[in-house]
Amino acid sequence: MKNRENFLNNILPHEFIMRDFSISSDNSDLELLKSALRHRNLAVRHKAADLLREYFRDYSISVFMEAMNDGDWYVRYDAIWSLGQLKETGAIEQLVKALSDPERKVYTIAAEVLTGFEWKPSSFEEKLRYYFARRNFGELIKLGEEAFHLFIEHLNYVPKNWDLACKSAHALGIIGDERSVIPLMEALKFNNMRVNVRVAEALGNIGDRRAFLPLMELLKGEELELDIKVVEALGKIGDERAVEILCRKLKDDEPELRLSAVKALTCLAHIASVEPLMDIIKNDKNLEIKRLAVKALGYIKDPVCVPFLIDLYERRKEDFEDAIVEALSSIQDGRAFSVFLSSLESDRPQVRFLSARALGKAGNREAVPFLLKSLNDEDWCVCSEVIKALGKLKDGRAMEGCKNFIDHKRSYIRKLAVKALGNMGMEASSILLPALKDKHNYVRLSAALALYNMGWHSDDEGLKGDYYFAIRDYKSLLSLGASGVKILVKGLGDSYSIIKDSVEAFIMSLGEETKPVILSALNSKDPQVRSSALKLLGKLGTGEEIIIDYLKDENSSVRRTAAGVLREFPPDSLTIEKLSLLLYDKNQGIRRTAEKTLEKLKKKQKNQLVEKIFPEKISPAKREVFPEDFDDITEDKEYSYDEMIPDIKGEEKKQSEWRSVMDLCNKMPESYYPKNYINIVLYEPKIPPNTGNIARLCAGTGSKLYLVGNLGFSFRDRSLKRAGLDYWHLVNMFYYPSMEELYADFPKGRFYYFSSNMSKPYTAISYKSGDFLVFGPETPGLPASMLKEHEDSSISIPMWGEARSFNLSTSVAVAIYEALRQLNEGWI
Repeated sequence: MKNRENFLNNILPHEFIMRDFSISSDNSDLELLKSALRHRNLAVRHKAADLLREYFRDYSISVFMEAMNDGDWYVRYDAIWSLGQLKETGAIEQLVKALSDPERKVYTIAAEVLTGFEWKPSSFEEKLRYYFARRNFGELIKLGEEAFHLFIEHLNYVPKNWDLACKSAHALGIIGDERSVIPLMEALKFNNMRVNVRVAEALGNIGDRRAFLPLMELLKGEELELDIKVVEALGKIGDERAVEILCRKLKDDEPELRLSAVKALTCLAHIASVEPLMDIIKNDKNLEIKRLAVKALGYIKDPVCVPFLIDLYERRKEDFEDAIVEALSSIQDGRAFSVFLSSLESDRPQVRFLSARALGKAGNREAVPFLLKSLNDEDWCVCSEVIKALGKLKDGRAMEGCKNFIDHKRSYIRKLAVKALGNMGMEASSILLPALKDKHNYVRLSAALALYNMGWHSDDEGLKGDYYFAIRDYKSLLSLGASGVKILVKGLGDSYSIIKDSVEAFIMSLGEETKPVILSALNSKDPQVRSSALKLLGKLGTGEEIIIDYLKDENSSVRRTAAGVLREFPPDSLTIEKLSLLLYDKNQGIRRTAEKTLEKLKKKQKNQLVEKIFPEKISPAKREVFPEDFDDITEDKEYSYDEMIPDIKGEEKKQSEWRSVMDLCNKMPESYYPKNYINIVLYEPKIPPNTGNIARLCAGTGSKLYLVGNLGFSFRDRSLKRAGLDYWHLVNMFYYPSMEELYADFPKGRFYYFSSNMSKPYTAISYKSGDFLVFGPETPGLPASMLKEHEDSSISIPMWGEARSFNLSTSVAVAIYEALRQLNEGWI
């Protein structure tokens, strides 16, 4: 025992990982690997788990089952993952229990493994926890009233399982039932910040004014994330008492909180917030907040804002043009007309779009000449909005302009042009008539409705036929005689299923007239019409001889349809003979359809034979479940080699996707890496894609990567591996449980600590090969105690304005390339 512990304590992690174990199936090796599962180095743990699965498969199952009860969540995570790799379905009961694990990563991997086992939850508790772990809130909410009460119950789990309480609050917010307001407010008594955030969010989604006072009590200014959620919730519940406090939050130092306050005031749209919003537009330094405040004024719709917005447009058009136009459009004040005309010539398509829409709402026909100039705008979205505006203004001067868009390549614009012309009186009717034959259903329908609203009438049977078909008046269409039937059956080949289905349903409802119409359709030159007609004959159960004739049709899709429809008829020798000829058709799809039809007809023949021999033994109920294929019972099915052997390559790929990235690293010899290099240290990183991106960066720069402390992910995390692409074999990466151990291994190393809270710029350092650049976790950064202890070597990357931080991988890239620029005289 002591020797085993000494061995594990003395061996370096990378030596253990790279060591070529000569495993023999004896207890000493098994016990050694069992102990290594709990080694303080994560890379050693992963290697031990892999070796156990490879050499001690039968024994390892019980080892992993035991490890699922370990106090260290990393150990429990690895054990569950390993059982999934072993496909050990005997562990399902234990895995189901793991769904109740307090650690999110553990119950998430347990649910993932259970999904791989195709396990389905049965009890309500299992469904609740499984769907929670899979983050399937849709299924959770489907659990109904019982789930609702369980969510309420789990709000009291805060002291022992705050994560479950958070999820319950989130689900209740999605459900939006007012019965949950009181329980949600009571959950605030536990004073758990994470739970309070979710509760505030849920109360906002429910929008009940009873939550006003509890939410106000949470606004203590101690936690920014909580304050933001509370402010957003106050806006959603719609209580006017919140206006005063929200206006005060507009002056907060935190830009995110000010932004949330503006959003909340936008929801409330109260006239008392006009002055504070105009003040923030004048004085705030954050452009995003100012733009949102401009839009908020539009929601309030107070005419007092109009002169202010017009003045702002004249002074700061480049920053606020789209927001001002949108706001003035909502207020709908005649004084803004000149702004809309001016912005119609903007360089920005979005502004021109909003201006056209605003002019359409304004209803001022003086805008028509200006809109006609913009009718051929290079941006088709602007063009469509101009057409809409002209249609709303109902001015005949726009008729010629809109006429040019009746045959536009975009069907949406053709439809808008048709609608606009429909508002311009009977004079536009002659322009609309060609649109009755448009290939798109909704263009035809729009034209027909426009003509109907005009009171249009014609004695021309062709025009009337197109009109009746477009407006879907099929009875009137048939009253036109042969010409009407010809137009009707064309609908069987329409590209829009809604038209095709409606025509089919109408034809089938004609009774005695159904078959003559179908026969007329079979004479069509359109193969799609003929195919649809054959299917209708199949539904009628008549015309077998006619369908057989179409097995020789010149069009392959018609022949294939005919072959498929014959399945619905009783088997006879003529049908089988004609279908057999299709087995030699040059079209593979036809041959396959003919084979399937022949199989079905032969099965019908077998069933008919059995019914003749045993008529008294086969009741109608039994006939429904009678085996269709006797071959499945009397003969053993022959499988091909590929069916017998699983897809080995696919299995290997799946296994490699789940491997620890530590197994993939450190594959290159030392001679591969550059002479001048930098060491990157990530202290307790939390987001796996960031670490994966940095690993990829290190691969491309020859830098070494050290991960230290309690990581927020497993080395088997898919998103970690995916972010590093296929560069992991080029990465020199090591894990240390603590900074102290890293310092101990590199007593002469120079360490530089990056933090946005420091003043010394990173460019002030003269870097040397082998220097260590230390970066903290994504949200909090490096601990204040670490920065204070190493204040002389703490540096920062300068930022502009009110920005607080860069993305972790971006910061690492900036630092690496500055260091390499110095080391290599400007080139890596």
